[in-house]
Amino acid sequence: MSEPDPAASEMPKRAFRLMVREYALVRDLAVTPVNLDWAAPSVQEAVNFLLSQKLVTQEGKIVSISDRGRALLELPILSQTAYTVAFDPTKLDG
Repeated sequence: MSEPDPAASEMPKRAFRLMVREYALVRDLAVTPVNLDWAAPSVQEAVNFLLSQKLVTQEGKIVSISDRGRALLELPILSQTAYTVAFDPTKLDG
């Protein structure tokens, strides 16, 4: 009988997942805010989700990265597919 992999016990039972395009938007916002007047509808849709997760802030039509969004960018990626990126939510929230 083989012993359990210690790395496997460190994997969280749940993961915080973002669509790749949402994660890319958070990365972009770390560089410069976005004006929603010039954003495509898909960006506005992603912003709504990111606002609900407190990864971005919005003042008028200007969207910027939040402290929580910056913290997310510092986390290691647990897994990634062609469509999603996963993080350990316990490390995001403290």
